[in-house]
Amino acid sequence: DPIGQRLYIADSANPVIRVMDIGTGTVSLALGRPGYYGHNLSPDDVGPVGLALATASIPGFRVMHRVHTNYEGVQRYGKYFYFNASNIPGSISGVHEVRQYRNGNLLWVGLVQFYSHTLNLGPFAQACGPACTAQGVRHPEGNEQFAIQGAAEENQWDLGDVVLVVGLHANASQPLYMAEGYNFVVRTADIGSPVRPVCTSSTGSVSHERTQ
Repeated sequence: DPIGQRLYIADSANPVIRVMDIGTGTVSLALGRPGYYGHNLSPDDVGPVGLALATASIPGFRVMHRVHTNYEGVQRYGKYFYFNASNIPGSISGVHEVRQYRNGNLLWVGLVQFYSHTLNLGPFAQACGPACTAQGVRHPEGNEQFAIQGAAEENQWDLGDVVLVVGLHANASQPLYMAEGYNFVVRTADIGSPVRPVCTSSTGSVSHERTQ
């Protein structure tokens, strides 16, 4: 489970499915029935035990272009990201809580300032062009020119990243299918773990936690 950092293990010896917390190394029982271990059950009585993990489904805006505003002739990339917001009603403008995914893995949780325009798209956006209708930047944005501290920095966004806006998009989902050996059933667990709400202090700093 790349989001919750858990490893599911199919134990065919007794038969159970265990789950290991990769961060702490602790192991717990996910599925199983007490009293079956050591009963010398025949293969027909035990049956198969197995796991199958489906592809993650992560709704959200896909990063199509990234650019840094040109200050004093220096062009850096990755502070602002551009995307297509034409499939949502109304305007995306404003500060929203988001979850940033890269290659199917949860990368960052925090606040993003969205703008319903594509100013400063830059000269290297031919691949994006009219498809880019909005942009975003980590909040608070800050300003290098006037040395104002902010959360936004270059290289925070990459092409293909998925930006899930909490309250606008559904939660990420990834079914895990678990075959139990003692009663020949297959159970399903959604391991696309949602994260806890973002906490913003009076100074504007942002912290986050992942649900384990």
